[in-house]
This record gives sequence, C-alpha cells and structure tokens, in this order.
Amino acid sequence: MYFADCHSCLPLHGDTDFAQLRLHYDSGVRYVSINIGMDMNPLSQIMRTIAGFRRQIAASDWLIQAQSYADIERAFAENKLAVSFDLEGALPLLESVDMVGLYHHLGVRQIHLAYNRNNSIAGGAHDTPQGLTALGREVVEAIHTHGILMDLSHNSEETAFDICRLSGKRPVLYSHANPAALVAHGRNISDDIMRAVAATGGLIALNGVGRFVGDENLNPLSMLPLIEYVAGLVGIEHTAIGLDYCYDDGRPDIPADVDRGYWWPVEAGYLPGKGLSGKYISPEGLMSIGEELAKRNYTEAQIDAIMRGNILRLISQVWK
Repeated sequence: MYFADCHSCLPLHGDTDFAQLRLHYDSGVRYVSINIGMDMNPLSQIMRTIAGFRRQIAASDWLIQAQSYADIERAFAENKLAVSFDLEGALPLLESVDMVGLYHHLGVRQIHLAYNRNNSIAGGAHDTPQGLTALGREVVEAIHTHGILMDLSHNSEETAFDICRLSGKRPVLYSHANPAALVAHGRNISDDIMRAVAATGGLIALNGVGRFVGDENLNPLSMLPLIEYVAGLVGIEHTAIGLDYCYDDGRPDIPADVDRGYWWPVEAGYLPGKGLSGKYISPEGLMSIGEELAKRNYTEAQIDAIMRGNILRLISQVWK
C-alpha cells in the first residue's frame, strides 16, 4: 500500500539532511508536500532553504522534485518519493502578487495565507476575526491562476469562507486540520467550513499532531475517529491525510528573536516558550491506519482514496 502526505516539515535549513525523509519513503509514502517557510521566517532563510532543498533532491537517486502531476506519476511508477514545497503564510510574498509566480517557479505548489496571526493579506486562526483583504483577493486569484493548491490551514474561518466563496468550483484544501467538533482547539475547524471546502471540490487532510488529535495516548489509530467523522460529514472523496509530521535535527527553525508566544499563544493551548511541540503520529503509522479502515469495512478503493487517491486527483486538476 502506497500513501500521499499533504503536509509535513523538515528543518528549515538549506543543509538539512534529506536522508530523514527515508522515514516517509520506508513507510510507503510516494508523495509528500514539505514546508519551506512560515510567516515568521525571514525571506533570506526561506530562499536558502529552497535552494538547498532543490539541490539535494536533484542529487538524489530516490527523490523527485514534483512540479507536475506527471512527476508524481513517475515517482509511483519508479518507486521513488515525489517532493513538492508548500509555503505557510503570506508575509514571504512581501505584499506582491508577482511573488506567487516566483514561488511557483521555485517548486512551491501549495500556499496558505496566514500562520495563526493576521496580516495584510488574510486572517489567522489565533487572532481577532479578519477575512481576506482586497490584496488578499488578488493573491488568491494569482494562486489559482498559477495552478497552486490554495490551502486554508492556520487561517481564520472568516478568511477560509472568503476564499471558498471567491474560489467557486476551483478546489481548495485544508492540508493539515482536524474537526473542532471532536477536539476543541483554535486550529481545528468547524463543520460549516468543511462543507464549504467540499463544495469547491476540495479536501480536508487530517493531521497527526497530538494537541490537535486530542488523545493523550497518541497512536496511529487515534486518527480513525477524525477520518470517520470527516468522511461521514462531507464524504470519503473529500477526506485525505496531512500528517504535519515535524522532523527535528536539534536546530531551531525560527530566529532567536522571534516571539514564539505570539505565533503559538499560551491561551490557545501551546506550551510557554516552545510553540508547537509535543507528540506526532509518524509516517510509520500510515499502514496501521489503512489496515484499520479495512477492518471497519472500508473498501480497497475507499481506503486508497483517503490515503493517497484524493490528493492526487486534486493535484491532477489544479497544478500547472
């Protein structure tokens, strides 16, 4: 059984050892989108990260830089791991719509517009309510025009609803979010916004971050209630996996002078001074999730759709 992961994270340094991604590969993942920067990362760091990541992928005999759906098809056919990039937040766009095309050229195929906090483009999940700004609407149109997946993760629901309305039948997704009906956390999302995403033809990709899963005894099967809830609410065809698994090589991802308490506020349930830390469900657990779905009488086709097929379908429709 092969899998696709809508979002996970490597350390944000150009010299990050890509051998870490062997964990994804050995677990049966053949496509993953990895983060190359967030709102709190300076542009210089993001550019060095992209350059180093592209160099290592190009030099590898088991990785493929995924810039088209054909690249992902080739990865599955050749038993390699296709890797695309995603950008978390609009601050690295420097309030320039033209930057969307530049990031596309560099391999970014998925963008969301606010990392937890409001900016001049969009509203964040842990801030005062804010929707898309006028510039934000231009950015959303540019993202669709360039064939980049429009991600809603970390955004305020006001922004998410604005994006869904503006997108119409152009699919959008949450690449790593869980239902608030099961786990009450500001990063988790309402039934109404999940229905709105499904109406665009988009996806809800469920993550394995402990504080968003809400299981003190976190294990792969902790994701089953989340998967079944979303599949029951909006349909199997709108359900996927975005583990948000974070590799760690001991180096900080953000500069020392960044206030972690601002981006990951204690009042929202994060640890003082540490931000998003804790337990994660590893890619190694994906096989167990698929096997448990089979025990619960999901068909092979339904399991394949959730574990890889739905995001691959969306990519085939959107990427340019």
